[in-house]
Amino acid sequence: MGRTRSIIVLALGSATLVVIGMVMWPLFALLPTAAMRALILAPLYSLFADTLLRRVGFPGALTLFGLVLGVILSFFSPLMLPVSLLGAGGAELVGWLLGLRAKDSWQKQPSIRKLTAALFPALQFPMMLVALTYLAGQPLTSFLTNPLLILLFTGLGVALGYGGCALGEQIARRLPGAV
Repeated sequence: MGRTRSIIVLALGSATLVVIGMVMWPLFALLPTAAMRALILAPLYSLFADTLLRRVGFPGALTLFGLVLGVILSFFSPLMLPVSLLGAGGAELVGWLLGLRAKDSWQKQPSIRKLTAALFPALQFPMMLVALTYLAGQPLTSFLTNPLLILLFTGLGVALGYGGCALGEQIARRLPGAV
């Protein structure tokens, strides 16, 4: 797939993810906290990230996906651009570091690709907490008052992200060529 076509696929994936998130908006109104809303979206984010990484194999693809997604979401909240971009960049950095010893790109290794896709939404939880702490005028260390809760939500985000990757595998198996 050419680089221009890959970028178009990433942009369409980002836009589709936002549309699906907007369709789920009535469900979000029933949830008491933003963290619960983010947990519901974690499998969806991972599904799209894993699927796009499987289709688009150039370095920086996940970061570009996070950038485009963040630009779209920044119309709703300006915090979403840096949170999405840093979450994608952090996840891609982990994938790159884990794949350093491999002969192929880390994106071609299913276990590393799935971990990276699962980390993409999960890393956004602590980053959003840091951003909200900063905006509230609190010292940046005050968000660490309950590190167990932060680890719990991040770990739950990774677990749900793996669920999204598993769903993506099922879709790819049943619809070969579509994913």
